[in-house]
Amino acid sequence: MQNKNTRPSRPRRAQDRIWTVDQADTLLPFLIRMLTDNSRTTVKQYLTSRRVSVNTVPSTRHDTELKPGDKVVLHRVQLPEELRHPLVRIIWQDDYFILVEKKVGIPTVGSGIQKDRTALRIVSNHLKQYDPEVKVFMLNRLDRDSAGIILFAKTKRVQEYVVGRWPEVVPEQRFVMAVEGDMPAEEGLLAPPRHEDQSRGRRTQVVAEAPSGDSAGAARYKVIRKGAVCTLVEVTLLNGRNNQLRRQMGQLGIPIAGDWRQGSSFRHLDCLAIQGTRFVMRHPETGEEREYKLPLPRLFRQLMHLEEGSIRTETISKEKKRSK
Repeated sequence: MQNKNTRPSRPRRAQDRIWTVDQADTLLPFLIRMLTDNSRTTVKQYLTSRRVSVNTVPSTRHDTELKPGDKVVLHRVQLPEELRHPLVRIIWQDDYFILVEKKVGIPTVGSGIQKDRTALRIVSNHLKQYDPEVKVFMLNRLDRDSAGIILFAKTKRVQEYVVGRWPEVVPEQRFVMAVEGDMPAEEGLLAPPRHEDQSRGRRTQVVAEAPSGDSAGAARYKVIRKGAVCTLVEVTLLNGRNNQLRRQMGQLGIPIAGDWRQGSSFRHLDCLAIQGTRFVMRHPETGEEREYKLPLPRLFRQLMHLEEGSIRTETISKEKKRSK
């Protein structure tokens, strides 16, 4: 029941209009047939103002070819131009979600002096140029020094829904990391991170962190390649929206290269040698499953070619700084 003191809710905004193509066609004639209550001039304006997409890709060309099964959408607002930022790239978006590639050097969210220079704020400011009412809500995150794929929600309601059903919406998140040392086996499980429980007087008890939607739980790993100094490992999360692999590897005494807080000897990399490489999403509204992949950066190949006792550790660091 609504509180009498609360403000009345805003009127519902116009919804997108969605059609599925049933026969081969071109975009302008198709829209004219679908929008019988609009003039030809108005339909052309929809195209030129970036309000039409075909299979989630904005289209301004009247002669865009359509084939059976294509999805054409007339959006209620102008679609954004491509986000041009060196550290953030929009991979895909719709009315519910926005999927982003985040590179090393920027946090997902932040606080204090960094609260304005985050992936969330950059994406939000970009979208607000076209729709001032758009809001962006975090669903998963990556550290400032790691790279990969992050998913944002466009409404609070979508965020709450997905957080409670994360394994259904994102059935797989996969990472590749270069660690210093050898893994216990070629394949295995990583236990949830441990923390110190000091609630029992002076005694300190180390216990496994309880799995939750926000914390990392168990993960499955497989060794891809062994080098003289580093080992390349593929990891698939089995629980949780956010990985805590740096803590898990640090507690094993096998730090991720570049994670000097956990004992890495690569103190000058200015990044972690971890990359989100595969992200599978099952759309809760349409049921469609999508797979997104990212390649490994050149740094991983350099780390795998290092020789034991090599002085190239410093060389890699300098090369990375020059490439920024």
